[in-house]
Amino acid sequence: MNFLMNLLYTLGVIGILAVGGWLLLQGRTEVGTIVAFISGLGRMNGPWGELGQLLSRPDECRTRSTG
Repeated sequence: MNFLMNLLYTLGVIGILAVGGWLLLQGRTEVGTIVAFISGLGRMNGPWGELGQLLSRPDECRTRSTG
């Protein structure tokens, strides 16, 4: 699961850089916008990773929820 999360994050960064670079060359965006999107993707990666880890261990989730 961790491999998949890292792969999706890396593909997201590559996609943002590709599309952002193309838009930057066209003069339709700025470097700060690209940096903001990459930063936002990084901030979303943490909670999604934790959720993925939780869902991969359903027995532990059940134990924690019952106290």
